[in-house]
Order: sequence, then structure tokens, then C-alpha cells
Amino acid sequence: MKKILVLLLACCLFVFAFAQEENPYRHAISLNYGGPSSTIHAEYQYQLIAKEKHHLGVSAGVGYIFGGVGIPIGIQYRFGKIHQLETGLYYSQLASSVTTSFNISLRLGYRFNYKQFFAHAYVSPMMGVSYSRSPWVGLGIGIYL
Repeated sequence: MKKILVLLLACCLFVFAFAQEENPYRHAISLNYGGPSSTIHAEYQYQLIAKEKHHLGVSAGVGYIFGGVGIPIGIQYRFGKIHQLETGLYYSQLASSVTTSFNISLRLGYRFNYKQFFAHAYVSPMMGVSYSRSPWVGLGIGIYL
């Protein structure tokens, strides 16, 4: 009886050791054209909550905008697995050699996940801004780390 219990326990531990983890990736980087603060920018994303279909995360990036630099910082929520609805709220600091300004923008878009890669398209209308060019349309590709 003891041998059967030990064998059963060993089999369970072996199966759990090699089980696939269903936890999605937490870190991602993307390269985007357009978006909340720049013509082209790189963005780092971290998922705070990653459930089966619900993903809540934060992001920060740096990009180029008409002779200056844009730094977007945001919070985002995504719903779905492979095909995701992407929403977010961003604060962007914009700086050039002439002036400094900011904007607050929303993000509404679509993200397609394929294994460790993703592509997304979105619009980023601005609200209460000191720099305006609305709406901004963004396209991006990225990789989960």
C-alpha cells in the first residue's frame, strides 16, 4: 500500500513538473507608428493582472515627434485571448528645442496575438490637451518577453 501511494505521489509530481503553464506573458515590447505622442515610438508593456480573457497593464515608451521627443505613460485593459479589444488612457510629455507640452489621450483598438508575437491597430483621440492633433491612428508590432 505504501509503495502504491509513493508511486502515485511521484507520478503526480512528475506530471505537475512538466505541465504547460497557462499564465500569459507579462512583459512585452512593441514598435508603433503613430499613437498618443509620436510619429514612431517604442513601448514597454507590463501586465499587472493577466487572467484568461482579462488583461490589465501599464506601459511606458519613448518616441520621435517633429523634431522632438514624446514620452507616453499609460494604463491599458485588454479583453480576449487571440483577438483582443484594446483600451487605454495615456499621459504624454512632449518636448522639443522650442517648447514643452503634454497631452492626455484614450486608446481604442484591436490586437491580434500569435504565439509570442502581436500586432495592433488603434485610434488615440486626445482630450484636454496643450498639443493637439486628433485623432491619432496607430499601428504596431511587438513581441512578448
